Amino acid sequence: MSEDPFETAPISRRQFVRLSAATGGALALPGAATADVMSPAFDAKYEYLLSHTPDNYEIPTLVTFEDAASTAAVEEIASDVRTTTEPRPAAHAALTTAETEQVADLLTAETLHFSPGANSFWRLSYHYLVMTNALG
Repeated sequence: MSEDPFETAPISRRQFVRLSAATGGALALPGAATADVMSPAFDAKYEYLLSHTPDNYEIPTLVTFEDAASTAAVEEIASDVRTTTEPRPAAHAALTTAETEQVADLLTAETLHFSPGANSFWRLSYHYLVMTNALG
């Protein structure tokens, strides 16, 4: 048996600590429940976070799409959505479990990732400026 419990785990020690910090506050809430939402579009971290937070907890989510036109669909589902088409079509929003389910059901939604931080699109290796939306 290995001395490192993360050697065969699907997430690293650093990812585990980050997810633990993100869910810590939510799990401390009374009535914390698990979600039954599953989708092949979820990565392991996102699925873990979604399954271990209350349904009304908003998870900072990055959604990638097959085409740019699909980003508008997220704006109809969630509020305070930021979108980009570079380097690929994507949207970022804080999604509840119900909103996550609706977004995952979009035919052109490819992936959903937990994406905290000031630069919502950092997972795309893209330095998105928030002011881009304000400038039109």
